[in-house]
Amino acid sequence: MPILHDIPEVLQSAEALRTDGILRLLTGKNGRLEIPNAASPCLIAVLCGQMRLRGPFGVVSVKSGQYMTTDFDTPLVIDVEADKDRAFAAALVPLPTSEIVEIVIALEQSLIEDILAQRLGESHFRDEDLAVFDVLLRLARSAASERSSAFLVKTLRAELIFHVLVGR
Repeated sequence: MPILHDIPEVLQSAEALRTDGILRLLTGKNGRLEIPNAASPCLIAVLCGQMRLRGPFGVVSVKSGQYMTTDFDTPLVIDVEADKDRAFAAALVPLPTSEIVEIVIALEQSLIEDILAQRLGESHFRDEDLAVFDVLLRLARSAASERSSAFLVKTLRAELIFHVLVGR
């Protein structure tokens, strides 16, 4: 997935990302990273390498090109494993609960029924997974831009939430 290699580079060039909470780049070699309690659920998308998260839900493995969401108010310990030629990298995006609720309310009833009845095929989920990483790249580019606007960031985050909700 070529998009994955672009995201860390874009994030590293954006110092503002580390302070404004739009998204954060997690990096490391083989070892452990700790994610403190978050005020909202988060999306963690692995861009390079793999991770194993330990939390109240047990142990979850996530590889490059995969993502997961976390509960809020839950500290996580992550065991990370780098690729041979690149450090481990993951994007962490807080997903405000109020924005998740807005998206759920706005979803079309027929789409909700299809999701709940599991009538969506593999190609749908593959497309949604690709869309998540595409939106992450656009969100990173927007946040790195001097012309970034709160409106655009919120719109991209809404699109990200949508793809996560209608994906797996």
